[in-house]
Amino acid sequence: MTTPRPRRGRSKPPGKEPVPTPEVSRPGKVVPKPRSGRAPRAQVSTSTPTWVISQHVFEADEFCPLMPVWPWGGHRHWAYDLVRFMRPRVIAEIGVHWGTSLFAFAQAVKDAGIPSRLIGVDTWRGDDHTGPYGSEVLAMVRRIIAERFSGLRIDLHPTTFDEALCLVEDASIDLLHIDGFHEYDAVNHDFESWLAKLAPDGVVLLHDVAENTGYGSARYWRELSARYPSFSFEHSWGLGVVFPKGDRWLRAMRRRNLSDKIQIYTHRAMHERAATELRDTGLMAVERLAAIRSMDEMIRDRDNEIVFLKQAVAERARLVEAICLDAIGSDQVPRSDGSPDAPAIAEIAARAIDCIRSARETARRLPEVMDLLDRAARRADESDAQVAGLRRRAQTLTEELSSSEASRRDAAQALAQAQDRLGQLDSQVGRLQQDLAVLSAEHANALARVAGLERRGDVLSADLNAMTVYIEGQRQETRDLRRRLGEYERMNSQLQGDVSRLAADVEMIALRVEQLERIEIERESLANPRGSAARVARPEREQRPRATRS
Repeated sequence: MTTPRPRRGRSKPPGKEPVPTPEVSRPGKVVPKPRSGRAPRAQVSTSTPTWVISQHVFEADEFCPLMPVWPWGGHRHWAYDLVRFMRPRVIAEIGVHWGTSLFAFAQAVKDAGIPSRLIGVDTWRGDDHTGPYGSEVLAMVRRIIAERFSGLRIDLHPTTFDEALCLVEDASIDLLHIDGFHEYDAVNHDFESWLAKLAPDGVVLLHDVAENTGYGSARYWRELSARYPSFSFEHSWGLGVVFPKGDRWLRAMRRRNLSDKIQIYTHRAMHERAATELRDTGLMAVERLAAIRSMDEMIRDRDNEIVFLKQAVAERARLVEAICLDAIGSDQVPRSDGSPDAPAIAEIAARAIDCIRSARETARRLPEVMDLLDRAARRADESDAQVAGLRRRAQTLTEELSSSEASRRDAAQALAQAQDRLGQLDSQVGRLQQDLAVLSAEHANALARVAGLERRGDVLSADLNAMTVYIEGQRQETRDLRRRLGEYERMNSQLQGDVSRLAADVEMIALRVEQLERIEIERESLANPRGSAARVARPEREQRPRATRS
């Protein structure tokens, strides 16, 4: 069974520590960088069911040797391998009869050691298709279970299908086999009423679905196979396989070359059927030859008996004739006086009378004896004709046996080729299984890498969110700084204007001071003419550096 694929998303993987989310920073705060590391590899199971075409022995055949040639016999090998492939918890069969299919399931459960529960439901009274039968069938089924499958849990319910519904839990049957009355309405009712008992991804088998059966189950199968995923076998009266509650097992079979396996099991069943028919034909020929020899001995014994009867009749006729001539045909008739010869004469007379009576009785019965002889002769002729016909039939059977031997050799050669092809397919399946195991491992590693990348993506997404918040804060600070810079520029412009105005005022004040100084000098010169020249020169020397500085 494949391990479910891990769900994609941002939920933390089960059993792992949560990934730390980076702290969202405020403007001016340093955002810590999250620690990065390689994500741990996920533990994904690569165990998958394997389909094995097995060689096995059905132990129930010891009790019922005709099971291989009964209608379900051709599907037993596939059913055996199906159970080993699915390993179902509950197997239910409605319509058991002799148990050909039930014991195929049980044999697989026993050989593989599967802890399965088997349920068999049947009235064991028969129907219009099987004909009525007595309790000896159920007794044989129970005997086989007791002597060969006592270690398994097999529950038999001798009741109707509808009455057994309450004995089975809903959604509990993994493998359901329906093989009851084969009319359309009956099969439809059985399927619909037991569908609620089928588990999710459960598998349903329906027998007698081949078109050449003439049953209503074939028509119902056409409709059912159009509603649900399915496939079918055409041999052995047909077996339909349908998946009404999920096609998980169908997809698993298709991944393991379902179409090739259908052909393999079909040819295997047909070959076993042909081999059985060939063996039975040979046994019939041997039995017929033995019957012919026995009949030849019976005919010889009858011919000897006829000859003996003819001789006995002829001897009796001669004896009667001799006695009559002795008693009646003599020239002297003895007298019955008191002579010494009287007792002899009386004895002769008595013998003559008895002989006459016996002759008359023999004469009366002679036509019957002759009629019996004629009948015996005719029966001998008929026996001769039958012997000739049987000898011709024996010769024909001998020729057929020779051709059957040739057919057997051809079949054996075909079987050898099929086995070689089967071996090649097995090797291919082995290689494909190895490739599948490698691909499954690579798939598991890829899933682990994807999970690691998803977790890394979660970390990077959290980092991105934190960086987005940080950048947004920086942008806000930048906008604030730009706004303050604009204010500073406007204040600088105002200050520059004030400085320009102050510089103009200072220049005007300087000019005014110079004018005042000149006026003061002129006024002093007017008041003191001799010191005026020195005072005039001094202001000129002071003005020159001032002009240079300006």
